[in-house]
Amino acid sequence: MEARPDDDVEDAGERVSRRRRTPRRSVLRRLILICLAVLVAPYLLILLYALPVVRPVSTLMLADLALLKGYDRQWVALDDISPNLVQAVMMSEDGQFCRHAWV
Repeated sequence: MEARPDDDVEDAGERVSRRRRTPRRSVLRRLILICLAVLVAPYLLILLYALPVVRPVSTLMLADLALLKGYDRQWVALDDISPNLVQAVMMSEDGQFCRHAWV
């Protein structure tokens, strides 16, 4: 079978179309990997936070660290906290807690 000049043109066209598909596939692959990372990350963090030496931080603490202010954790007794603050935290957790159906 002889090679025709048209075959070279078709081969070049196929190469170009394969090159165009490759970035789409790589973008799709990256999106899939990002989605998997977002789905798996919380489970990995649960295992990480289960370690006794790791103390989770809040977003406010992270903001202070980003501004190079640092943060200081000081535990206080519940009796030293204002009762209004305790009630506000309890209400913010779930204001309709008493009305939930127990299953």
